[in-house]
Amino acid sequence: MEDQTLSYLGSTINQDQSGDFFDSPSEDKGNELLIMTIDIGDGRTDELTVYENDKPEWIAEQFCLRHNMSSDVKELLIQQIKMNIEIIYQEQAQSMTFNKENDFINNEPEFMQNDRSLTPIEKSYSPESNEYLRKFSDENSFERPNSSKISQKPLEFSQITTNQSQLLNNSGEKLYYKGLLLKEQTEKKIQTIKKQKNEEMMKELTFHPKTNTKSPQRRMPEIDLLKKGKEKNEHIEKKRGEFLAEEMSHCTFSPSVDKRSSSLVKNKKRNESPDRCVALYENAKVIEDKKAILYQRIQQQDCPFNPDTSLTNKMNKQLIRSVPERLAYSRRTIEEYIMKTKYIDIKDFSTGQQLFHPKTGRSPAKRDANPSNIGEHLYSISKKSPTKDRIQSQSPTRHTNQTSYKIIERIKFQRYKELFDMMNPQDGKISKETIESGYIPRNIKDIIDPLINELGDLNETLTYEEFFEAMELLMKELNPTEKSVLLNTKKSSHQEESKYTFRPSINNSFSKESSKESSRESIYERNMKRMMEIQEKVKTVRTHREIAEMDECTFKPKLNKGNLTKDSLNFSNTDLVLKDII
Repeated sequence: MEDQTLSYLGSTINQDQSGDFFDSPSEDKGNELLIMTIDIGDGRTDELTVYENDKPEWIAEQFCLRHNMSSDVKELLIQQIKMNIEIIYQEQAQSMTFNKENDFINNEPEFMQNDRSLTPIEKSYSPESNEYLRKFSDENSFERPNSSKISQKPLEFSQITTNQSQLLNNSGEKLYYKGLLLKEQTEKKIQTIKKQKNEEMMKELTFHPKTNTKSPQRRMPEIDLLKKGKEKNEHIEKKRGEFLAEEMSHCTFSPSVDKRSSSLVKNKKRNESPDRCVALYENAKVIEDKKAILYQRIQQQDCPFNPDTSLTNKMNKQLIRSVPERLAYSRRTIEEYIMKTKYIDIKDFSTGQQLFHPKTGRSPAKRDANPSNIGEHLYSISKKSPTKDRIQSQSPTRHTNQTSYKIIERIKFQRYKELFDMMNPQDGKISKETIESGYIPRNIKDIIDPLINELGDLNETLTYEEFFEAMELLMKELNPTEKSVLLNTKKSSHQEESKYTFRPSINNSFSKESSKESSRESIYERNMKRMMEIQEKVKTVRTHREIAEMDECTFKPKLNKGNLTKDSLNFSNTDLVLKDII
């Protein structure tokens, strides 16, 4: 039998060699599957024979015990054995299909054999497949800790022999593998053509650089540099330690340290920060604090007088503040002062209760005043209107100028006078009886009803001045709608007609025309119409003048209509024309 080998992933496979180094525990080992040649290191190699019925774990364990290898090498060896066994089985299946394909080719017709003779089939992998397997083997290769490496060789398909036990009888598989073979042949042709072109191009080139074949196996330069730097630092530290030890060997004097001092040093080292910069910063802070304390003591001895600077300290703090802070502080103090004054006017500091503020007007001329009855009466009035303060606070404040204020006061005076006259005054005074006998509109009577009831309860009379002041107090408690009803100065139509006795007579036709014009056109429209009429008259007069001037002229030049513009026309005689029209 021929001697054929397979090398894959650091393994050498022999089909015919019998180099066992131990016996398998199983009696029936089966056929010899492969022989792996392993590089142990130091130039030593050993062969590992694998049979069909062997277990990879047991084989690897025996091999590691024989050569005193670690468990890590055992695991890697088991993986390598399994991988090689799997490759053998795959190659056996492929060889079976190739044998069947050869039988099919031998039985082909003559024209197909002629075509096939032109493109012979080689029983080997393409360069691309070989390159792929080589890369795959490089990626899956491993190293032992003692630098023992497994040999690596490329896979050659033509050197594999298998047991031809069965043949595939499926026609679909035949055609599939036939297509694969044809595809591989075309790829080979393409590669050969490319290779020929490259060779022709390389003939023209004279320079051939020499490359180092071992450069891919080298490690990265950064790793070597880091390693060298680490070794250098370790060497420096070692030399420094030796130099210090040599210096200390010459020192014979050993000082005696007090126990207290040694304990302080130990505590200081224990509390110190590992960073020297932080320790120096902490020491500087302690020194500054000691200096400040010493300066205060010296200042107290030299200057025993301590004035009270509490007031000036406040002013200094205010001066140090920025402008926005000072403005905010002043605004806050003003608001606090306003709130305090309001609180003083509203509540009592001792009890915290709200103060009583009665609302009193000018007392009538005749009143039987009784202090006890007046107090109870005013207290009952404050109870009747609990929402008065709330309404006053909700009402918006309006600011008017002096002229508007005078106009309002005049309107009030006139309106109050009219109301006073409606109440049927007797001898310039009114009472509840006179009010009931007078004529007052229902809506106004409902508004001033509190004033009428108060007059009936007190049984008093009011002059116009007292009535004016009472109405002013009442107006403060009314809402805007009620105020507008009271201050409505619209007069009735029969009163206005009775005032005027003279009635002018107007022409009926003129009144009709004026009514039509007023109903149709506004003042602006009438003015615009008047202006348009004037412009039309000016235009007609100008045209007549131009015609008269042209009649007197005998020479008539030809003018280009495109050159005539509005700016070229002469409007200097417009004023004269307007004077003629007027």
